[in-house]
Amino acid sequence: MLIKYIKALFGSWLTSALVVAGLISTAMTFVPIYIRNFSLTKQALIGIAIAAWVVASYRVFALQQRVIESLEQNRRRALLKLKEESGSFYLRSCDLSGQVGAVVELHLSIENKGDRPSTIESYDVEVQPFETIQDVKPFTDNRVSMPNGTYMLNQDSNLIRNYVEVPSERLAGPLFLRFYLPHVISPEARSLECGLIVRDTENNQATIRIQACQRN
Repeated sequence: MLIKYIKALFGSWLTSALVVAGLISTAMTFVPIYIRNFSLTKQALIGIAIAAWVVASYRVFALQQRVIESLEQNRRRALLKLKEESGSFYLRSCDLSGQVGAVVELHLSIENKGDRPSTIESYDVEVQPFETIQDVKPFTDNRVSMPNGTYMLNQDSNLIRNYVEVPSERLAGPLFLRFYLPHVISPEARSLECGLIVRDTENNQATIRIQACQRN
């Protein structure tokens, strides 16, 4: 480590010395034209060498600080945790062709226990016995066509329409996540157990299972 530091310091000092030497050469060429008997004393040359050494030391220090800050930045990461909130539900839906599916609204809070902010933008949803739907987009319509009529959903300010940002060491919630599931849900199913995986832009993720009760 010491050898690397000395090499870096010498390299930086050599660069600074060459710059200073260039300035001195320019000064010795042009200054005597305007100032007679101009010359650099021995003390001035020693001072210039010391100044070059100080500049070189600072440059090495500044470079090391940038490297340290970069390493610290890379070590920082979000640590996500999901917490179930009350009120989750699902609706049996159907379209004009009679295709039956479900709209699920999950109520939860998202905590970031890490030291780096998190932007969550990817969601996987799973309802047994069906396969997991990966990277599903939140359902943002406020109207759901049901077998027995139309249901109007609230457009709450806590509704996630695309992504959600969670600052470091903060809790965001309660939040509402709605998804459309193209699954035929039995009318006898009074509740659904939904598995949810949320993932942020740096691939940090968290999982939870939430019970959603049927709403008529």
